[in-house]
Amino acid sequence: MKNKKTKNMKKMLIEKIKPENYIKYFRTDGLIGCLHSEFLLKGPLGKGMLVINKDLVFYSYVDKKYEKDWAQQGLDLYGNEKKFNKYVQDFKIYIKQAKIIIKKYKKPIDNLTKEQFLEIVEFVEILWKYYGFLETQFQEFAYNTSIKNGDKKMKNNLDYSAKFKFEARDIMIAYYFQGGIIQNIYNYFSRKYKVDGAYLFMKELLGLFDGKKPKSNYKDRKKCYAVINSDGKNSELSYQNALKLYKRFEEKLSVGCIKGTVANKGKVTGRAIIVPMFDNHAQISIIDKRMKKGDILIAESTSPEVIVLCRKAAAIVTNQGGMLSHAVIVSRELKIPCVVNTRDATLVFKDGDLVEVDANKGIVKIIERAQHC
Repeated sequence: MKNKKTKNMKKMLIEKIKPENYIKYFRTDGLIGCLHSEFLLKGPLGKGMLVINKDLVFYSYVDKKYEKDWAQQGLDLYGNEKKFNKYVQDFKIYIKQAKIIIKKYKKPIDNLTKEQFLEIVEFVEILWKYYGFLETQFQEFAYNTSIKNGDKKMKNNLDYSAKFKFEARDIMIAYYFQGGIIQNIYNYFSRKYKVDGAYLFMKELLGLFDGKKPKSNYKDRKKCYAVINSDGKNSELSYQNALKLYKRFEEKLSVGCIKGTVANKGKVTGRAIIVPMFDNHAQISIIDKRMKKGDILIAESTSPEVIVLCRKAAAIVTNQGGMLSHAVIVSRELKIPCVVNTRDATLVFKDGDLVEVDANKGIVKIIERAQHC
C-alpha cells in the first residue's frame, strides 16, 4: 500500500513539472556524479531545482516561482553592509579551512573511513551554500537597483563579490575538476567496492561502509538520471521518469538567431568557437590551438581559466551570466562586444559558423553555416 502511494505521489510530481515553469541554470558536458547533484540541490538555488544527467551531459533548471525570493535575498545581502561583511568574513574562513581539506585529499585516496568521508562531504556541500549567493539570480536585481538609486555602497559590495568569486572558484576547481577531491572519492569507492561510485547517492555511498550493496538498477543512471527538489526535499526519479523529463525539457532551438543581454556594446562578424563548461585544463589548450585571433567565443560561461581564449576573441557570447559575470568584466577590459544570458548559444551555433554579434541590440545570428563532414 505504501509503495503504491509513493508511486502515485511521484506520478503527480512528474505531471506538474513543466518546462515553461523553469529557467535553465547551466549545462555542461562531462561527468557530474550523483553526489555533486545532491550538493547543488542543497545550495540557496536548490529549492525547486531540477537536474538531469543524460549521456554525460548535465542540465540544471531553477523554478521561476522563486525568482522574487532570490532577488529579495540578494537585495538584503548586498544592501546591508553588516550582513555582507559577515558573509564575506565567514566565506573566507570557510575557504581557509577548505584548503586544509583539499591538501589532505587532493591525491588519489588509498583508504577512507566513514568518518573521513563525512568530513569531506560536510566541507564540500557547504561551498554551494556560500557560492550560490554569487550567482546572477541573487545579484542582478540588486545590481540594477544600485544603479537606479545611485547606491554606491551596494554597488561596491557587488563589485567586490564579482572579484571575490574568482577566489571562491579556485576551491570549486579543486573539488570538481578532473583529478579533484570528488573524482578521487568516486575512484576510491569504485576500486574498493567494485561499483561505479559516480552514480551513487550519499545514502548509498554511506551504505557501502556498512556492507550494503546498492540496487542493481543504479547502473541505469549512467544513461539518464534526474533529481528534483520539491518543497525542500530531494527526490530521485526513476530512469523512465528521468528520460521522460529529458525529452520534455529538450528545447526546440532557434534556427540561427538568438537574443541575450547587452553587456558591452559593439558589432562584429567572425567564426564561432564553441566552448563548453570545462572540468579540466587540457580542454582549454586544445581549443586554444585551433582558435584564431578574431574568432567569436561562444561559451556556457567564461572564467579566469579561459582568459587566453578571451584575449583572442573579437566578441564573447555566453549562455549564462549577468552584469557582474566574468564575461562582462573581461569584455569591458578588452573593449570587445559581449552578449550574455542567451541560454542556448552553445547549442544553436556550431564551430566554424560565420556569426554576427550585434551587442548594441543583444542579437547574435548566423551569416553562414559551417560545412561539417
